[in-house]
Amino acid sequence: TAIAVSLLPRIALPDRLDLTLALLPLLHVEDAVTARDLVDWVFCTLSNADASFSTLAALDTTLELPALARSSILRPFVTHAIVTATGGRVVGPLYPTPQDLKLTGCLAPFAPTDPVLSPDWPLCALDELLRSATSPVFQRLPDGWDASEVELVQTSLALMRVVYASPSVQQKPDPPTLIFDLIKVFMLEKDNGATTGTSGATAEVFRDETVQRSMTALLEPLAIKHSRSKQILQPDTRTSDATIEGVSARLSTAPFYQLFTDLVGLYDSISLSDRLFGLVLIPPLAMSYPADYRRLIWTDYAHILRHLRFSVDDAISDVDSTRVETAIASYLEPRETNEALLMAYVDALSSGAVSEESTPFLHFVALHHVASAVCVDEADSASTTAAKLVKALVARRADKVLQQVVRYRQAVEGEDVKVPPACFDEDEAFVGERQQRL
Repeated sequence: TAIAVSLLPRIALPDRLDLTLALLPLLHVEDAVTARDLVDWVFCTLSNADASFSTLAALDTTLELPALARSSILRPFVTHAIVTATGGRVVGPLYPTPQDLKLTGCLAPFAPTDPVLSPDWPLCALDELLRSATSPVFQRLPDGWDASEVELVQTSLALMRVVYASPSVQQKPDPPTLIFDLIKVFMLEKDNGATTGTSGATAEVFRDETVQRSMTALLEPLAIKHSRSKQILQPDTRTSDATIEGVSARLSTAPFYQLFTDLVGLYDSISLSDRLFGLVLIPPLAMSYPADYRRLIWTDYAHILRHLRFSVDDAISDVDSTRVETAIASYLEPRETNEALLMAYVDALSSGAVSEESTPFLHFVALHHVASAVCVDEADSASTTAAKLVKALVARRADKVLQQVVRYRQAVEGEDVKVPPACFDEDEAFVGERQQRL
């Protein structure tokens, strides 16, 4: 990295910006001073950059580029992140000279080994905003620093967009980390309720037009429609480390379930069915998460289901890039066995809280689990649950749902997932057998 850093000044500006962004997450504590200098250079460059930079071409020229031009407002927060990574000590280089020994407080072999900046470093200000009353950064802001909460969020998200747009950056936040970071934008309202923006108007930060534009662009690649064209039916066997829950466990002392509970409560109270707010509620419904997450949405807050109006293509997933072909399957397999949740799916389907027309993604997920539970082998111990589900559907006179359950046929493991209407079988022999079993 030292050689790469020394060569940067000889590279033309647009490429130099890309390579600098690529280097930052690779620097370790012994490079902390270099990291700080490179960050300062990035901020200075972005303050005068325009859409002619290839990395910035995808950004909105009227909303995101102006936010990016004031990126220097992030300097205190990024500097704090660097200092925190070094343990608050000046770490000497890997091969110190006698002069280095006099000037440094710690040598590299005895210092923390993690990179000095994480891949999501442009969003480090969000953590400080969430604890603004006690944040050491806010308590020691430099003279002349002046930015609103909205401006900090706008600039952080715009800079994150630049990192994602850079073809040279290999260390980018994975989907669980990105979603966890964006959840923080909505959680800013937990204590604030409202924020005064630059215009003087009172509004939630996540409703700001620039914030919406950036978050939409960041979440778009996580949509199922942007995954590989082939979606395979495979059980979601991820451990918690590979989910948002795992990211939260590494970065926060509070359980993610508590954060998610607060998030759902905020959505219920202030979101007014905001689309992006609703999208970040979807990933914890995957089958690798404990049933409590699904129960929270499908049972405790069942009244919000009708507002989560996402198609199968538009729903997002937190599976990583090596498993994107299982994005849909992560919500379908392993099949749901929790009887209370299965009854909640029946309630949602029969009441119309979820439907093919208004909430196609949630309808597909609920129908899959109900049909899979109902059409079990007679010898299976789950047949008692199946009988309860059928009786519940009959009692609710959910004839349309019963017809869909009878005709539902999903692919076998390892084959392409069948989404509506392909999952509804027209073979009369198959339908007749299902009806007889029911």
